[in-house]
Amino acid sequence: MKLPKYSQFKFGIVLGTGALIAIVLCIQCVRTFLYIDSVLVPREAEQEAQRDAGALVTAARTAGIDDPRKLSPVLRHAIESAADRVLWMRVLDADSDVLSEAGSDPVTSSIPPHWWDRVQRHESLGTIVKTSEGKALSILLPLRMPQRSRTPHDRRPGYILALEISLNAVGSGFVDLRGHLIIGMIASISLLVAVAVIAMRARQYLRGRYLETELQLARRVQNDLRPKAQSISPHLEFGASAVAADHVGGDFYDIFELESGKIGIVVGDVSGKGIPPALLVSVLQGAIRSSTASRHE
Repeated sequence: MKLPKYSQFKFGIVLGTGALIAIVLCIQCVRTFLYIDSVLVPREAEQEAQRDAGALVTAARTAGIDDPRKLSPVLRHAIESAADRVLWMRVLDADSDVLSEAGSDPVTSSIPPHWWDRVQRHESLGTIVKTSEGKALSILLPLRMPQRSRTPHDRRPGYILALEISLNAVGSGFVDLRGHLIIGMIASISLLVAVAVIAMRARQYLRGRYLETELQLARRVQNDLRPKAQSISPHLEFGASAVAADHVGGDFYDIFELESGKIGIVVGDVSGKGIPPALLVSVLQGAIRSSTASRHE
């Protein structure tokens, strides 16, 4: 049985569009999820570090501290109030010498080449590193504190604040967004699976639609085989109806005029439902019409 090419083509376009939408949604969810981990969380961590540097300068001024070597208590208080977000803090001078620090850090801090150029270009100053607490952002920021020995035209800060911020702690603020992305990913995968299942069943579906169309045609043919009022003797009026449980069935009737002038009435029922009894009915009606001249039952 050949299926209509137009129906197959139209059905294929619908399935292809659904699959394409599901794939695009899945890819977009994955890309957004990765974008959060690789861009948004480090960017938020860098902004947190800049806020911590500003708060540190404010706390030092409030406490009347102008010597960075005396900032260790302020650094410890900042780490304690950061709720495990800041892993360690360290104040360096221009030669990368440690002036004060708080927290534990197994890695030495040093000012990388062209660091000040990156500061002036407002580029990202952080680097993602692996620690015992997971991934963290290690960053060096200018620390604006009073400096006794500096030229009037030197804009470079005399001190640098080095610190590490846990990305896991910062990333907790994106839990809801990640949850929505996971739900969207599951929905897109479910849609893709549903499209795949429908595609596997598409041929059976189209075949069923084709058979339904053929059955409707068979029903019209079976109704056309039943006698019409104008085909009987003008001396007789009749009314009859047969409603099949399916499109076609085995119930049949026939009314016709014999050669002797008498009226023959046939009522029958072939067991079963559907096409097999309908085919037998058509054979029986033809046999009955052809045997009207004989007298046998």
